[in-house]
Amino acid sequence: MEMEIIEPNNLENFKQKTDTFLLQNLAFNSGILGLRRDTCIEYNTLLCIIRNSETNLIELVSIFNDKYAGSISKQLEHQTSEQRKQIFQLLVKTVFEKKIWIKGLSDEPHNCLLFEQCWKEVLENKFKQSKYEFHLVLYQLNKHNLKLFPSENRKCQVVTLEYFEVWKQRLLKFGMRYFVDSKMDLSSWETSEAKSEFIEKTVSRFIALRSLYVLCDSETNEPQSMSCIVSRTSIGGRIAWVYTPPDLRGIGLSKQCVSQMCKHCFEIEPNWNFIFLYADCDNPFSNSVYTRIGFERKELCDVMLFDYN
Repeated sequence: MEMEIIEPNNLENFKQKTDTFLLQNLAFNSGILGLRRDTCIEYNTLLCIIRNSETNLIELVSIFNDKYAGSISKQLEHQTSEQRKQIFQLLVKTVFEKKIWIKGLSDEPHNCLLFEQCWKEVLENKFKQSKYEFHLVLYQLNKHNLKLFPSENRKCQVVTLEYFEVWKQRLLKFGMRYFVDSKMDLSSWETSEAKSEFIEKTVSRFIALRSLYVLCDSETNEPQSMSCIVSRTSIGGRIAWVYTPPDLRGIGLSKQCVSQMCKHCFEIEPNWNFIFLYADCDNPFSNSVYTRIGFERKELCDVMLFDYN
């Protein structure tokens, strides 16, 4: 299979060339369609399309930078293991030539291992080791399967700028604790100030997009749980940033927050048929919460990190 690399010269060009392809596997590709794509211009980023020279059809879409684990589109059914390896070899050669020391990779488990092998071959003795950050399960919710968990003394609402000003420190603490509890690697932010700046910037972006939701006390308005839509397409969205403080866990707040948020999203987005999310394989409690809401388990995805000499 003869292939060629296409590097769109800006984000809008990248979207125009890849959206139709990525929407064919919306659930798995929601990371590229969402936050990672929209924030990539802030870092040293490679937007990459690999196309079959004979058919002119896209074989792979990827985003790599030196701040986040890279994202790769779902493997197509017609691709053999050998063809996938050939695609990866071309991809890592391009990444290496661009001098991007990629943080890691988010992909199907077997493809993480194959990509690591190809990356090692290019880097030779510069590659130190890899480690798994997450083993994830991808869930999908059909809007007709949503089970709602309302609450008499709490309400779920979109976070506005006015609400954020009142509860800013608590919401930023939620954001920081979400990353800590999820064991996400924040080592690339060298100081606590840099981490705090990243959290506030991310929270502010979600608020501007009207994507951050909180479950709050009906009387005091105090936020008690949060969740967020981090990817939006014409037919569905993806959830992340689900967090409830430890002292409020065990009474169904995450379940109420996520289910009510999904209901609101399906109401304001009439063309949405699906909502997706990733859950940690090692957290049986969160997995049971999502299945009770109506999410169905779809497939596995690993996040692998790389260390260099």
